[in-house]
This record gives sequence, structure tokens and C-alpha cells, in this order.
Amino acid sequence: MTSTSEKVKERIAKLLNLADCDAASENEIEQAMAHARKMLEDHQLSEADVRGEMADDAKPAAPAMGQTQSPSGTSKLATWEGTLAALIARHIVGTVGCYLPHGTMDAPGDLFGAKQVKSVMFYGNAEDCAIAASLYQQLRHTIATMALARWGGVYRGKGRSYAEGFIAGLRQQTAAQAVEGKQANHDRSTALATIRGDAITQAKNWLKYSQGISLGRSTAKAGGNHYSDAHGQGRNDGRSTSTAFTRTAKIGGSGTKRLGA
Repeated sequence: MTSTSEKVKERIAKLLNLADCDAASENEIEQAMAHARKMLEDHQLSEADVRGEMADDAKPAAPAMGQTQSPSGTSKLATWEGTLAALIARHIVGTVGCYLPHGTMDAPGDLFGAKQVKSVMFYGNAEDCAIAASLYQQLRHTIATMALARWGGVYRGKGRSYAEGFIAGLRQQTAAQAVEGKQANHDRSTALATIRGDAITQAKNWLKYSQGISLGRSTAKAGGNHYSDAHGQGRNDGRSTSTAFTRTAKIGGSGTKRLGA
């Protein structure tokens, strides 16, 4: 049976590994180190004690691969819902892919009361897929709720334009954060891009050779009229919405992932 001391050291080791990870954000690194230092102090351990055991461990196994399905709002996937999924996979989480599976799935008590809905599927690192699916649900719900409250709809008219604008704002914010990160630390930013590229390649190969799913190129076209007032309001709201998430709390023991306010 694993002793309490060994469990504590294992948890601290995970936090230190996260702090050393090039793929972690600055916020994740700071939180991981702060949490690790507090645990070291509380349990009267030194960082050298834990790192010494870490050095003796075998090379960690490759991350588990998997897929996580996330429902949309209706039986027909809106263009903005597919665009949101791609943005989360490629640019916010950055280490997973996504595709639109055939058919529908049971709706989990969705906002709009549909019994069968379309969905998006995230694939790649199993933990990151779960994070991507969680972010998708939170952001999709936020966008739909605000569009409905402000414009009386979500999938047509001004409500749809608002949703499309919101995602355009999220994309602008994500791009701006990437530029800031590159300017602050060019080497780390380049390394992170390489890590993410390798993760996506690994995910695609796993999907193709282990799951027998080959993905082709897809094109999405926005339909209907464009309402600049609703789109502009959505873009402003999207730019001011944080998409920060963290694994630190989960490693520390609380099991939470969060979407910033």
C-alpha cells in the first residue's frame, strides 16, 4: 500500500513536472510552483528530496489517446458551432483535433430542448480532449445564452450574427495572446509550437491507424443575412471573454478545470 508520504511526494512531483513543461502556460507554471512550494513547506520536504526520486523514475509513458464527444444545440450543427470547436482544438487547447461525426446523439437536457443533437468529436491526448470538450460546452452555452437574451435567437438572424461575431472576437484575442507570448519569450513560444504540432500529428496518426478514421478537408459557409450591429457586439464580447484553463488544481487534488470569467 502506498504511504501518505509517497502520495504527497507523487503529487508534488506532478506539480514540478507541470512547472517544467514547455507546453504549460505561464499561469499554469506559476500556480504549479506556488502549490508545490506550499506542499513542500507543509510536509517539511525539500525540492531536492522530490526531484531526486523523480530522477530515479523511468521515462514516463506516452499519454493515453482517446476521443471525447460534445453535443451541439440542435439536430443541425450551426456553422459557428463547428468554427468554435476548431478554434478550441487548434488554438486554445492546441494539442487536439476535432471532426464532426455522422448521425446525432442524445441531448443532455440542452438549453433548447432538442432530444437528438449533432455533435463534435475531439481526438488526441485523452486528458486534453476532455478539457477541449468542457471548454466547448461552456463557451457554446455562454454564446447561445447571450445571443438569445440580446437578440432573441441563436441560429438565425441577428442571434446567429452575434454568435459568429463572438467567435471572431475569441479568435482575435487568442491571436493577440500568441503574439504577446512570442514577444515575451521567442524560444519558449517556438518550442511550444513544435510540441503542439507533434501532438496533432500523433493524434491524427492514432485516429487513422488505431481507429480507422481518415479525415478529409471540410469547408464551412455561413448562410443567411449578416447583421453588422449584432456581429460587432458579439465580437466585442468575444474579445473580452477569457479562455484560460488550468490543470494545476486537478493535480493538487481538487479536480477542477475552469473557464476564466
